[in-house]
Amino acid sequence: MLECKIKKAFKNFYLDTDFLMEDSRLGLLGPSGSGKSLTLKAIAGLIKPDSGKIILNGRTLFDSEKKINLKPQERRVGFLFQDYALFPNFTVEENVRAGLRDKNSADIKEKLNEMRIFHIRDKYPDQISGGERQRTALCRILVNDPEILLLDEPFSALDEYLRSEIEEEVMKFIDTYKLKTILVSHNKEEVYRICDSIVSISSGKTNSVKSRTNFFENPNNITEAKLIGIKNFSTFDIKDNEIFLKAWGISIKTSRKFDGDIIAIKDKAMELSNQPINENSIRIKSYRLIENINSCLVIYNEDDQIYEDLKIEISKEGYKKLKDGPIFLTIDEDALICLEEG
Repeated sequence: MLECKIKKAFKNFYLDTDFLMEDSRLGLLGPSGSGKSLTLKAIAGLIKPDSGKIILNGRTLFDSEKKINLKPQERRVGFLFQDYALFPNFTVEENVRAGLRDKNSADIKEKLNEMRIFHIRDKYPDQISGGERQRTALCRILVNDPEILLLDEPFSALDEYLRSEIEEEVMKFIDTYKLKTILVSHNKEEVYRICDSIVSISSGKTNSVKSRTNFFENPNNITEAKLIGIKNFSTFDIKDNEIFLKAWGISIKTSRKFDGDIIAIKDKAMELSNQPINENSIRIKSYRLIENINSCLVIYNEDDQIYEDLKIEISKEGYKKLKDGPIFLTIDEDALICLEEG
C-alpha cells in the first residue's frame, strides 16, 4: 500500500496530490504538464515536498511534521525513466552494477540471465536494441529488490511497432516479480491495458482513485471525461422538459434531472441515420467530414458564427451504410453525462 499526500510550490506550478494506492497497478493519468512526473519524483525522493507524507507498506518515506525524508537509495523504490537513464560510457553490466545499493554484491550473473542480457553484458547502450536497453534499466532496478516500481511514460518515445512488444516485456517483468507499479501516462489505451485502478491529475491536483471500469464508464468531472476521449461538452439550460445544449443550439426532450455544470456526450450516445429515429432526431443540413484509418469524424455546426462544432465519430462501415451521408442526428438523452468543473 502506498499513501501519498503531499504539497509543493514551484515557481509557476503548485503540486497537490492526495491518493491511496491499494491495487497492484495504479495509473496516474493526465495531460502533459499536469504534475505526473513530479509526483513520481517526490515518491522516489528526487524532489522534496513542502509538506505532507509518503508511506509505503507501513514505512514512512517522507513526513514533513516528523521531519523524515529518506534518501532515494533508502526508499526501495524503482524508477524507470522515459529514456532509461543509462550511462552511455558504461557497459550493460557496469550500468546494472551502478545501481547497486550494496557495492559489495558482486554476483549479478543470475539477474543478468533472468533479464536475458547476460550475452550483451560487455556492450554499450548505443550497441544494443531499445528492448535490450529497457531490460538493462529494469535489471538495474531489480538488483535492489524494490517494493514498488514507478514507470514514467516508458513507451511514449517508441515507434508504434516497438511499443506493444516492449510494453509486453514490462508487463511480464511486473507479473513475474509481483511488483506494485505506478504507471504515469497521458495515453488512455495504455493505462486501460496495464492498470487495475486509475487516478487522474490536472494542474497539479489529483482526483479520487477509481477502478478501471468505473473510471472509463463514469467520469465525474471534465478532466476525467477528456482523458477517456470524450470530445463534446456544453453548458445547458432546462425548461419545460427540454434540455438546451448551448454549445450547439440543440434542444432534447428529457424528464431527467441534471445536477452539475457541464453536459458531456459520449460518441456512443449519438446515432447518425437517413431517417428520424425518435422525437429527439435533428435534421442535419450540412457537415464536414474527416476520414481516419478506421473511422470517420462527422463535424456538425448549424451556424459556426454562433455555435461550436459537434464531433460525431462513426465507423467507416457505418458511414458507408448511410449512402448519401447522414441526414439525421439522434442523441440518446439517457446517455448524457452531467459533470462538475475540474
